[in-house]
Amino acid sequence: MAAPRTALFSDPKSDAKKPVTLEALWGQVPTPEPIALRMVQRLFRDRTRKPSQILDPCVGPCTFPKALAGAGVLHNLDELSLIDIDPTMLAESSEWARSRGLKFSGECGDYIEMEPAREYDYAILNPPYVRQEWLSRKEQYSTWFRERYALRVPGTSNLYVYFVIKVLEELRPGGRLACILYDSWQSTRFGAWFADLLEGECDYVAMEPEANQPFHGRLIDATIIYAEKRRARKGTGSRSSSNICLRTGPLSTVQGFSLITNAFQTRRGLRLKQADFFLCDAATAARCKATPFVKKVGKFGGYIVPEDHPEAALLLTAGERKPAIRAELQRRLAEAQKVPRNNVSILTWFRERPESWMVHRPAPHADIVFNYYIRHRPKHILNPHYAYSDNFYGLTAHERISTLAWVAVLNSTATCIEILCRARNQGNGLAKVQLFEYRYVSVPDLQQCSRRDLKKFEELGGELLEQSQPINTLRRVDKLIAAVFADSRLKTPTLYQMFDEVDQKARKPKETTGWLG
Repeated sequence: MAAPRTALFSDPKSDAKKPVTLEALWGQVPTPEPIALRMVQRLFRDRTRKPSQILDPCVGPCTFPKALAGAGVLHNLDELSLIDIDPTMLAESSEWARSRGLKFSGECGDYIEMEPAREYDYAILNPPYVRQEWLSRKEQYSTWFRERYALRVPGTSNLYVYFVIKVLEELRPGGRLACILYDSWQSTRFGAWFADLLEGECDYVAMEPEANQPFHGRLIDATIIYAEKRRARKGTGSRSSSNICLRTGPLSTVQGFSLITNAFQTRRGLRLKQADFFLCDAATAARCKATPFVKKVGKFGGYIVPEDHPEAALLLTAGERKPAIRAELQRRLAEAQKVPRNNVSILTWFRERPESWMVHRPAPHADIVFNYYIRHRPKHILNPHYAYSDNFYGLTAHERISTLAWVAVLNSTATCIEILCRARNQGNGLAKVQLFEYRYVSVPDLQQCSRRDLKKFEELGGELLEQSQPINTLRRVDKLIAAVFADSRLKTPTLYQMFDEVDQKARKPKETTGWLG
């Protein structure tokens, strides 16, 4: 079983009143037919002739099955699995499917409670909108998801999160889903967790905003999510073609700028099961041959991880022996058991996963790392040798372009603006940008630069590595970008005013002053 993924966030409870009608209690909000048809057409756009298992786990008034038939995407041997908690809705949908001669199964009940019956090729759904405060079986749901999927769903997640996760788990590798959700999750902490899960579990995730309050009688916008479940292949390093980011930045349309995802392979670093348990000092690292590791950005101040960076981690991957590390971790476990209150995480791992409590995924390395918790000006850091933790995103360029040149443009004010306009306020002056949004930051595209300009950017990147007070070099980077890409928005007075505006919006109260902070 896969290692558990821990819920990191929680939201305050809602003051909304619990619904009294069955329709509201079950979260029934019908999908408009034109939207359902569009979802079907995109989901099945390039399907093969192979017979498919198709799931609608909250079929309601048969909206999606009717759209499937209307779009002409069903084949004779396709089988529909129709599920709903409302017996009237299920009976109506079953009768319609039977009248059309479709191959289907119908089941009445709580989809979350049902044991997985099969793997599906496609799933399409409008999951019920039920707030977490109204979930009478929330603790049971949480237990089931831990036991079945090794997932710790945030306690403040609304019911549709459980639906989408369960559907995703029941898709075949390469299976596809389409779902329409209220927009509210995008501004919540459980939504950030949900977005991270989608990004990690899928080869492809695309989001389409459905504005103008599409649900009749509900004053709220919606988002359609399309996703393809990650295929069963490891270590391919394949690029994601996702289009998950919904927001665009003020410089996204600058001629010659391109998305980070087009220039780099990006990935999150390694999540330690309990950071303080696995991190070690230099003496322990030397004795145990630990992995050099970057966790705390505050331990260095510049634009490069120094050769003498003091952090290391006691890491084992599946099948590795490393007796010195194993002995040290066993020693630490014995100490942790003396103070269980301070070691809940690692002791839980030891209790529930005794065969793998000390094992991690292989720690990644990337040429450039970016700490996505932003307290001051966003900073991209050259990383010559170190593995890195999950509070960093790692960037590895697709093309052979000087890494120093990339360090220069990634630390430019233009790039910082694009990052900050997507960042979310975390309180106390801290902002955060999610990986699915970070990948769609627009940056100066060095692949379009002349050799002469590349050389200038490379020289400026080298200067950044040598300076503790880089303000003058960063100004020169900005001026060079303005000269090369020739857009009025890149002129420094306009650029710096724009930076101050997006920085102030990204985190309040604003703790920095001026464009460099």
